[in-house]
Amino acid sequence: MCRSHIQVLAVITRTMQGLDRLLKLPDNIKTEIENEYGSIQDLYQNIFDLNAEEYRLTGSKNPRLNEIQTEIYNIEDKLEEIGLTDGSDITVEISSDFSEIIVNNRITKLNEYLSQYGTDFDAMREWLKNKYNI
Repeated sequence: MCRSHIQVLAVITRTMQGLDRLLKLPDNIKTEIENEYGSIQDLYQNIFDLNAEEYRLTGSKNPRLNEIQTEIYNIEDKLEEIGLTDGSDITVEISSDFSEIIVNNRITKLNEYLSQYGTDFDAMREWLKNKYNI
């Protein structure tokens, strides 16, 4: 298996931490989530999709951005009503999953570009660290 495939598999494993966290909730909480949202996966996908839409609209001054934030806050409130201490723990974790995919996608594209010059992201990062301490 080539290095890029291994990196993709590692990303998929790491980026599902929000779903993993949802699946590890107590059964009574999961049942309430299923009653409210259909399934754990449906809730995860809903929050993930809201983050993706927000990302696409960022900088556009589209009023939908405020609606998305309100939807996320409403989900957090509902999760707290269901019995979670802080619903934002879940939404932030899923947001991090989405963000990690975006970052890794950009690293992949950067690696494609840098490969023309015989280097990659890891080598450039190491060079910057060693040369400029950044």
